[in-house]
Amino acid sequence: MPMHIPCGSSSKHVLGQKLGRAHSELRGRGARQCAVLSAKSKVVHKDDCWCEAKWDAVPAGYETQLWRVDPLNEPGSGWQSGTRGETVPIPIQSLLGDWEVSRFDFHWYDGPSTKLLQWYQENQQDALRLSWSGIVAGTDGSVDWKNERMGSGYVTGTEREPESSFSACVGGPLSTLRAEAASLLQLLIDLRGSSSTPLLVFVDCLVLLDILQRWGQASFHPHPTDVVHFDIIFSLLDELRRWLGPLLLMKVKSHTGCLLNERADECAERGCSTETPEICPGPRKYGSVWLGVRPHVRASMAQQGKTLPRDSAPNHNLLKRTVRANTRRAVGMRSTTFVRHLLHQQEGATIARCISRCRPAEYRVWVKMMADRYPVQSYLHRCGLVPSAHCPYCQEQCETLAHFTTVCPRFREARTAGHNLVRAKLTSLLAKCLTKQWKLFEETPMRRTELQLLPVSVECMVAAERLPQGHQGDPVSVENLQPDMVLVSHSLKRIGLLDLCRPFDSQSEQLAAALRRKLCTYGPLVEALRAYVADGWQVKILPWVVGVRGMINAKSGSEVLNFLEVPRARHPRIIEDVTTESVKALYSLHQIRYHAFRLNLHKAIARTGKSTTGEMAAANQNGAFDTDDPTTRCSRKKRGRADDDYGEQRRRWKKMASEARPRS
Repeated sequence: MPMHIPCGSSSKHVLGQKLGRAHSELRGRGARQCAVLSAKSKVVHKDDCWCEAKWDAVPAGYETQLWRVDPLNEPGSGWQSGTRGETVPIPIQSLLGDWEVSRFDFHWYDGPSTKLLQWYQENQQDALRLSWSGIVAGTDGSVDWKNERMGSGYVTGTEREPESSFSACVGGPLSTLRAEAASLLQLLIDLRGSSSTPLLVFVDCLVLLDILQRWGQASFHPHPTDVVHFDIIFSLLDELRRWLGPLLLMKVKSHTGCLLNERADECAERGCSTETPEICPGPRKYGSVWLGVRPHVRASMAQQGKTLPRDSAPNHNLLKRTVRANTRRAVGMRSTTFVRHLLHQQEGATIARCISRCRPAEYRVWVKMMADRYPVQSYLHRCGLVPSAHCPYCQEQCETLAHFTTVCPRFREARTAGHNLVRAKLTSLLAKCLTKQWKLFEETPMRRTELQLLPVSVECMVAAERLPQGHQGDPVSVENLQPDMVLVSHSLKRIGLLDLCRPFDSQSEQLAAALRRKLCTYGPLVEALRAYVADGWQVKILPWVVGVRGMINAKSGSEVLNFLEVPRARHPRIIEDVTTESVKALYSLHQIRYHAFRLNLHKAIARTGKSTTGEMAAANQNGAFDTDDPTTRCSRKKRGRADDDYGEQRRRWKKMASEARPRS
């Protein structure tokens, strides 16, 4: 029985206890340790391997121990002698070998095959390879869309060591079809000397097989994107016509454990990164000018994490990507407030990437706040437009952007509403990604989470600044504490206390300080759950800190998602969606502020019967500096994108439809 032992830093304090209990239980059953595989060994599959039929092995992430249970301890069972309770390794460790790379040991069996193994092999997609008398091969292609590179590869032979293999980089326009066709073409070229031998090739590209099968038929209408790669298809058809012996191209599903396809896939991935000359280069560019990127420019962009297209790419693509990269580099060299807050801090990378998803009105308000040009009193006072920088709503402090977005008591309910919007977005995203083994409690007091809570000491509550007023005595109950989310998994033995925080984010230290505050605030809950920790559970506080303007430490967000075992491929999208939602919540706060300002102005005029010069100057601030007045009239074209009154728009459409009906 295999056992995975966590090796992360978050579980070091309980690792010894967990190992001791697990080993004691196994020894009590008469088990002996057979082998140990290091972390990152490819011995596990993803949760969706059954429904998706994808059997690619992935790194385990934990140390794997292989134990054999033999309660009777019968003689001749292969165990070495030793006292009961001792861990005595046996030679299976040397037989396992290295599992940090893909293994295909299942496809071979020493000795006569069992009946079950024969039935299994006979019902696989590639069962024909077992009875084929001739050459058996597999081809595959790979496309690295990020680095704009293609690779192809093929493998021949079904033994433990393949008879031949090939991998190379493919030129021309990026396409899976081109990479797949190039690998099959190269296989036929290399096997020209054996053209009379029967050939069986496993291919996982249905588009390629469909083109080859329907070529020359009157009903064949290729897709325009496939016509670009006919320079390879023509050569491939010529090679197929020259083959003298029987030739069979068989379609198999990729990543399902087919031996030849899996080996060819590894060769294709190596071809993407190889520096060998390209095979099947694309057609030359049209026109008299053939642009290319200088090596030092390409190296400079690579140092900044930017990749440029290949020189064989169309000229307009090269110009577009190069101009974009150079513009980003030039902007980063400036020292304006906007650039310092957004581009000179690592926390601004996420919002810079996804701010384009916001509406134009939301984007304009965000730009003003990032550039420190939002019309709060302190900014207007610096411009000489208002006599005082004091907050017009609370009259207690100077109204800065930080005061307005995080402190002012007048907008406390508005900030809470924005917090709830972001929390609801995060909850909906997690609900879609979490597996069924997790149970999520949203906005639920701890006493209603079905968890066993122990009282905590007064010192712990004082350190967390959570001691109830007037409390006397020791200990203290924490049943009324309420994080934003409590996530419990009994199968994984994990408890996550997730709480959202939206601080002001002009500096990276403000986000780090907010994270530390959350860890300190919910520290008593970890102590209250100490019974679970003693039983081997992992209890962790999961602060999700995103600034009001969208600044976020993506690494800390990924740590939260890793603890919840959310697939890594979904991490960027979840973090970006929550970041975008924070900007939208900021825009709703801006709308409430504008209406509150207009309400205060109307009350002042109604009380005095006239408006003073200062009030008029303050009233004009929205017209002069705040072009995102929610009630400002705008053109009909612009209103269609920014107007929130969908009911009025729907009534207008109905009226237009009724007027357009023909009259009887």
